[in-house]
Amino acid sequence: DPLERLDGPIPVLGFPMDFVMGSAGAMGALRDLRRNGIVDYIGIAADEPETAADYIETGEFDVATVSGAWSLVNQKARERILPAARKHNTGIVATTVIERGLLATGKTLPGVKYVQRDFSAELLRHVEDLSSLCREFGVSLLAVALQWAVREEQVIAVVPGARNPEEARMNARAG
Repeated sequence: DPLERLDGPIPVLGFPMDFVMGSAGAMGALRDLRRNGIVDYIGIAADEPETAADYIETGEFDVATVSGAWSLVNQKARERILPAARKHNTGIVATTVIERGLLATGKTLPGVKYVQRDFSAELLRHVEDLSSLCREFGVSLLAVALQWAVREEQVIAVVPGARNPEEARMNARAG
């Protein structure tokens, strides 16, 4: 059992990185699959930007899905994720680029709890300013948010999310 070979406790959110990246972990198996021609590319997905950065910095991944770190109002990816992606030519698939709909509508919905987001009054004022500027120039905030997110060379795709087919169509048109 691989768990018996671990020294110390297993973190609550998963296996330690050195185990995952080691020959007995997932990365060892993925390296074998690539070496045997079964897979061409290896990717990583992490909900926490710091965890994503740690994995991208290893240089072992062709693509990384990154959540909560790249939008008009959240540019945490500039710190470590994008520099590491450039260095290792890792493609980034950015999720949450419209900030749970805030950058689609320009406002929060009353009574809605925004998972993993704490929109400050200052941020909401900033989004209202962005919305006003978009209206002045006749463009949608959604289009600006989506197109801004992919202007970074390493960002190869965005996943804006949609609650229904109409939102999916709006996202496609805006992109």
